[in-house]
Amino acid sequence: QELDRSNTLELIAAEWLATKDWEDVTKKRRLDMLRRVVFPMLGKLPVRDITAHQVLAILQTTHARAPSVAAEAKRTLSAIFQFAVATLRADIDPVWPVRNALPKNKTQHKTALTKEQVGKLLREIGEHKGNFMTVQAFRLLWYTLLRANEVAAAEWSEIDLEKRVWTIPAERMKARRPHSIYLTDQALEIFKGMQPQTGKYKYVFTGRDSKQTPLAIATFRQLIYKNGWAGTYSPHGTRTTGSTMLHEMGHRSELIEAQLAHIDQNQVRRTYNHTDYFSERAKMMQEWCDFLDGIPKNGVNCDD
Repeated sequence: QELDRSNTLELIAAEWLATKDWEDVTKKRRLDMLRRVVFPMLGKLPVRDITAHQVLAILQTTHARAPSVAAEAKRTLSAIFQFAVATLRADIDPVWPVRNALPKNKTQHKTALTKEQVGKLLREIGEHKGNFMTVQAFRLLWYTLLRANEVAAAEWSEIDLEKRVWTIPAERMKARRPHSIYLTDQALEIFKGMQPQTGKYKYVFTGRDSKQTPLAIATFRQLIYKNGWAGTYSPHGTRTTGSTMLHEMGHRSELIEAQLAHIDQNQVRRTYNHTDYFSERAKMMQEWCDFLDGIPKNGVNCDD
């Protein structure tokens, strides 16, 4: 019984998180969510004592203000309880009985935007009077089609401005393989603009509270929220939109998949991608960046 009391949700969550082969920034973001949303009510309780009623109360409260956070909390809690059951420290996953209690999250964050929406979004973000660094990082998301965490935690050591290559090491990539991308004129301009500001630090885009930490991914969500795009678009929608539009522009699927660093199970094609696709991807991405720059300039507007 004493052992049961010591097996708190916080303790089990930390153990569960330690088993994950995630990069540090991802683990930190997940832990921050738990500390903010879950731990204040349930953190100190033994996992065996936590009920479905308590879980539902947290999920409903969170859903009222942030549906996507509630969805993440539900998935995370369920995984933690399943880990507790597997290690014989809980009998059930109390998330299971209430898994369908919340309304479906209507956020179309992975839906591709239209050309008109992209123009409106980029124009509004470009006119945003907020943090210059955040806006530049956001623009780089679109110019590279990288994942939000890959851009936010960009390190100067990865960037070769002379050769115009950005090589992200395996430990920072979802597929755990190094990924090199060409720096288009637009991407190169952003890095050169950031160099006087953060060139002496480790990270290209530094944290709000410390120059020694990278830009928080949550900063992108805050920027999107402040500009009225929450519920329509999230950073991941950038990659979905880019993939859709590049296909519409006539580019080959293998080039697009290689740029997005999607896992290709075919080893032969993977090797070919790595050696031969770089120059083709470079041309494709320069065309993509020029296309993006042309949308706002053409005055395309969602309200027209």
